[in-house]
Amino acid sequence: MTSTDRISIGESAFLNKIDAEREWVPIPELAPKGDPDPSRHGVWVRAISAGEHERLTKLSHITIQGRGKNTTQKFDMPTFRIKLVTIAMVTEAGERMFPREEQWKEVAKQSARVIERVSDVALRLCHTEDDTEDEDGD
Repeated sequence: MTSTDRISIGESAFLNKIDAEREWVPIPELAPKGDPDPSRHGVWVRAISAGEHERLTKLSHITIQGRGKNTTQKFDMPTFRIKLVTIAMVTEAGERMFPREEQWKEVAKQSARVIERVSDVALRLCHTEDDTEDEDGD
């Protein structure tokens, strides 16, 4: 590819074209009882922005001991996944389903199976690896 084959985008194009991928995730477990087709019930999940990812990562560190420079923190992956779902689920119009940060505590009451299914899609859309498995692959 030569330099004449490349088209450089400008600031305006970069900042005004937010192209978050999104995907439909079926959640038949949440369909009303008696629905003849429970697989049609689900949520839209979108890739989160870089700013949301940074904020989410910071919110998912917990202090386990110490203060100040001697503080030891641990990354809390289960909480990360719940908070990711809270941010990534959107309405059909693309608006956040849970616009307030603290709503993750309510989302955490949902079944682990549903949270895992939705968070797996969100992680894939964000091209983020989930390294919760230990080194033995368990």
